Amino acid sequence: MLVYVDESYREASTPNCKSTFAAVLISEDRYRAFDKDLFKLKKHFWKIQEPTQLELKGRLLLSE
Repeated sequence: MLVYVDESYREASTPNCKSTFAAVLISEDRYRAFDKDLFKLKKHFWKIQEPTQLELKGRLLLSE
């Protein structure tokens, strides 16, 4: 099982700032297929040629 944990913090000067945490678990035998499918989506929507050209961010997904 592979585990990915991500966190997001706001600047301390932001009133009532909140942190965000997310986690994803995926079995190792399914990871490669998931990775390939994700790259296909990135190619389709963002017209990239290499997987490392774009790191998906929540604000990118929610604003387009």
